[in-house]
Amino acid sequence: MKKKPTGSEKKRAQYRHLYVRREGGKSVIYYQRRAVQGKRRVRFSCKTNDWDTAAAIRDAWEAKHGDQRSVGFLEAVPTFAEVAKRALAGMADLKPTTRADRLGVLRPDGTLTAYFGDRPIDTIDLAALKDWWDAEIVGKQFTAKTGRNRCSALSMVFLEAQDRGWIDKSPLDAFRTVVLRRHRRTAAARTAAAPGRHVHPLPTPAAIDAFLAASRAIGGTKALIDLLLLDGGLRLGEAFALTWDGVVETWGRDASDPNRALVIRGSLSRGKHLGTPKSGRERTVALSRRLRAGLREAWMRVGQPANGRVAADVGFSHYRQRHFKRVCEAAGLDAAEWSPKDLRDTYASWLLTVGVQLAYISKQLGHADVGVTARHYARWAEGAAYRDPMLRLPGEVPADLLARLGEASAPAAAASLGVARES
Repeated sequence: MKKKPTGSEKKRAQYRHLYVRREGGKSVIYYQRRAVQGKRRVRFSCKTNDWDTAAAIRDAWEAKHGDQRSVGFLEAVPTFAEVAKRALAGMADLKPTTRADRLGVLRPDGTLTAYFGDRPIDTIDLAALKDWWDAEIVGKQFTAKTGRNRCSALSMVFLEAQDRGWIDKSPLDAFRTVVLRRHRRTAAARTAAAPGRHVHPLPTPAAIDAFLAASRAIGGTKALIDLLLLDGGLRLGEAFALTWDGVVETWGRDASDPNRALVIRGSLSRGKHLGTPKSGRERTVALSRRLRAGLREAWMRVGQPANGRVAADVGFSHYRQRHFKRVCEAAGLDAAEWSPKDLRDTYASWLLTVGVQLAYISKQLGHADVGVTARHYARWAEGAAYRDPMLRLPGEVPADLLARLGEASAPAAAASLGVARES
């Protein structure tokens, strides 16, 4: 059927109090008003999917039962789009990335507003949410995670409607019980929800060496970002938000100082949202010798600044879409199979492989607790076979072991513990 006509005030008034509802797989236009007496609601099906026919049926009913003044009708319950607009106005407390996600699906051309937009908020029930899930999530082959994220946006709209008295209870409560919990019991859902499913480290010391050789050949700040991810275990947003004052104050007197470190105070999420790290607090990350050397070389090259972003001269999208893929191709890696996050996974999984303590790695990564690290890297942290730990040399920090993985002193198992990405 045709979408509800919109445009001028006159055009909107022509189809006032009418909305679409799905019945038995078909779209039917309904009329709805709410009256003062006992907050009585009048709602009935126009038994058509033609807007002009529905408008004629509405006019005939109102002519028979009286106009708004004589029967005391209130304004119609607001539509989903109108409530979503109000909800978006109250997003100041959300993180920038969360706010951007909510805006993306709830703005007038967003996916949720496009689907529910002209429906009165109090007509969106469990059945309507099931229809939406089947059509927009399952039908378009989105992941359950995407569906849950959109449910969070829906929840914000329904809470706004509850606060203003337009609905008594959010239909999402029943939807989460009936649909989402049932979905989580399936084998496919359990596989998709496995914490370590997307952990994808470079599989061998030779692959790590090849990647770094290709990165060094390109050089510049982009190569330094590669090293920050690999030897520091930083998230990409943290590498782009790193400032010189967080480096030069803590990198130690020389390369043999085991206390050399850098301070992670912020994150430039998606290359545009500057805020705190994901954990909400700053942390100190130990510096490997080669990372310290790379940072010092870059610091000298740009005039020994006391502050300012280390990666200020690199575009976020350029790094992700061009530089990283270029390095992968030069290293003999399939660029379509790898992402910058895989360097952080390489840092964690290989340090676990050579015997570095889980609690230490968790703190370096900035996880909320050791349990998060254990769940994500269980395949490396809980190996059944005993492996002798790789010994650090004087002046080394654990990250320095990544530069020596190929040595004969490394555990024999270290050359074969990489796990390919699951399909």
